[in-house]
Amino acid sequence: MQTWRKTSVAVTVLFVGSAGVGCGGADKPFKTARLAGTVKIDGESIENGTISFVPEDGQSPTTGAVIQGGKYAVEVPLGRTKILISAVRGTGRMQKAYDTPDSPTMEITEEVIPARYNVATTLEHDVTEKKSDLDFDLNR
Repeated sequence: MQTWRKTSVAVTVLFVGSAGVGCGGADKPFKTARLAGTVKIDGESIENGTISFVPEDGQSPTTGAVIQGGKYAVEVPLGRTKILISAVRGTGRMQKAYDTPDSPTMEITEEVIPARYNVATTLEHDVTEKKSDLDFDLNR
């Protein structure tokens, strides 16, 4: 699978997973806590990216936020959660979006964050009722 497709799949999974925000409904409310913080890689702020929190209980909704200027803020269900962080950048190379003669072209992107922080994440956190600052300083 080409790099841009892997990245597209990872980003799609993050955004689709984030669509569950607020879907608890009246019959199944979820207690949440506010998490906010900074995200860096090799000491540099991630200017644009996404962060998702996937509860390990399998019942609470996945939540997520956009990382802008190295910062994020989000309401997350209480309990143990896995954390996925993603950021892509353009490579300057173009490719057809589809395998048809009239296909538009699009820039090929690549994931900036190593897989151990997104599709194969090792990041976890216990979300408690109190507001919490949760900063990340990742390494490549």
